[in-house]
Amino acid sequence: MVLATSQPLATRSFVAQFKREDLEALAVGNHVVVYVASVRASARVVSARAPDSPVVSYQESHRNGDYVQDHDPFSFDEVAEALEESQAPVAGSVTASELLVTFKLDAAKEFVVLGDQVLVMPGGGPGLYGGHERGEKGMAGLEGFVGVVKEIFG
Repeated sequence: MVLATSQPLATRSFVAQFKREDLEALAVGNHVVVYVASVRASARVVSARAPDSPVVSYQESHRNGDYVQDHDPFSFDEVAEALEESQAPVAGSVTASELLVTFKLDAAKEFVVLGDQVLVMPGGGPGLYGGHERGEKGMAGLEGFVGVVKEIFG
């Protein structure tokens, strides 16, 4: 018997956060096998995105006493320093070290708790065992990705 303050809700889709360099074989639309706690379920990758980064405004950066009283409004030194510190992202370059991946469970709703570790193994779903010919080996490998559940959608 497990005592809980509230009954956890079952979910059909959730978002997990992974290290970006780990996710080479996962693509949007792929079928995967998801392990969360003691639950094994087949799922599909719905989306992948970089987490939102907080943007620090000019006023917030100078609120902590960094602002010099004899500020010259016509000086370009601060502009040059700001450009060096915050380089604009270039298309095709890796800019975020983390990646948020949204999964949708195929068969049924399952109990998923925020903060739980999730193991994702590519190759789940109908194509797990390959073809129907006699003696044919399965296509599932031993490659897996470990992340943390960040969002749950009812």
